[in-house]
Amino acid sequence: MQSEELLNDPIKDIRDAVAEATGKQPADVTADIAGARGTFSVGGVESADQAAVEQSLASLGGVDAEVVVTPTNEGSNMSVIIEELPPSPRDEITERLADYAGGEVADVSINTVGPTWGTEVSRKALYALLLFFAVLAVYLSLRFEFKMAASAIVAVVHDIIFTVGVYALVGFEVTPATVTAFLTILGFSLYDTVVVFDKIKENSVNIGGRTTYGDIVDRSLNQVLMRSLSTSLVALLPVVSLLVVGSFILGATARPRQPRGRKRR
Repeated sequence: MQSEELLNDPIKDIRDAVAEATGKQPADVTADIAGARGTFSVGGVESADQAAVEQSLASLGGVDAEVVVTPTNEGSNMSVIIEELPPSPRDEITERLADYAGGEVADVSINTVGPTWGTEVSRKALYALLLFFAVLAVYLSLRFEFKMAASAIVAVVHDIIFTVGVYALVGFEVTPATVTAFLTILGFSLYDTVVVFDKIKENSVNIGGRTTYGDIVDRSLNQVLMRSLSTSLVALLPVVSLLVVGSFILGATARPRQPRGRKRR
């Protein structure tokens, strides 16, 4: 189904109407769809005006809804129950999923994530990353020196940008597993950098004579090279094993297989 069809979804319109009437963001409204019945819930409502919600839904074309308000200590929880949802492009998806699984349409639940939620998560992730870099800079400055902290952050950012560039060039799909992979790369990059800096600090105690700081750095890199390669190899072995055994030998794939004795519509 084309994405532009899903953008004109009456269920999305209902969620937006509930959010507007309650003074919340669409991401704060939880939509639980089961068959033709839908429940839209939102918590922490300061002004639980049932008439405003009903009027907002009526502007969509007379959606018949039951509004339930539950007072709490932190505002009211509001649930908008609609027994018969208007026709939606999601119906075709729901029917195909039920047909594929051999179940009923009422057994298929749909949870949606809107662009507002994605923007909020991205913003919080950016704040968390900036906080991580700040704490990292303080720790490395105290443990080593500020120049080493700055170079470590530059190295980490370089590795992440390089990986993102590869994804952009080859057109790989970005999934939650991709974020996990980026965090793993960040961890390994930081680990190797700290190990090298620690070895440099240890060898710098005996500096003197004709030995320069550059010689100390070269010696330290050679001393930790095999450790870094061994660590990376040990981490790479199970990943490669899963890919080879799972994908090529066992035939695991993200594409669902057609069930026997059942045809898709």
